[in-house]
Amino acid sequence: MDYRKAAEKAEKAKATFDYYRPSAVGERLVTNAASKVEIKESKSLWRWLIAIGAVGNVAIWLFLLLFHSAFSTSVDLLLNLGKFAGIFFSLPFWFVFVAVYSIFRLRKPDFEETPQFESNLMSTYTYRTKADKVWLVWICAGMIAGLNMLLLIFAYWFL
Repeated sequence: MDYRKAAEKAEKAKATFDYYRPSAVGERLVTNAASKVEIKESKSLWRWLIAIGAVGNVAIWLFLLLFHSAFSTSVDLLLNLGKFAGIFFSLPFWFVFVAVYSIFRLRKPDFEETPQFESNLMSTYTYRTKADKVWLVWICAGMIAGLNMLLLIFAYWFL
């Protein structure tokens, strides 16, 4: 019994020593500083993508609502482009999709990072719940962008 207690104390002492070892402290400080810089840079990236998506979507809607005849003429020209027309017709979808996805990433910056799972019974469940959250964000962004496209099409038909 005394041997087990002594072994546990020795294990705790080793773990404490490893945690406060000077090189380990330095590694944690560098990693922490780098992750803060990375998060700050990624926040500015997501803000730019939100701005680009919102401005692009608003520009398309204003073009449709204010200049409907020019919009229908441009749609007719795009239909004559053939296979490149799909690129231009998908722009309203992508503007909204990127903006919504960026909003989610700005609110939860690390939701798509894969964590290091331990090999235990709950690791599969943990991975599955994390993956479900990621898919939910992708599906929500796609559905909102699709709804925007449908509203754009209905506005084009009925104006």
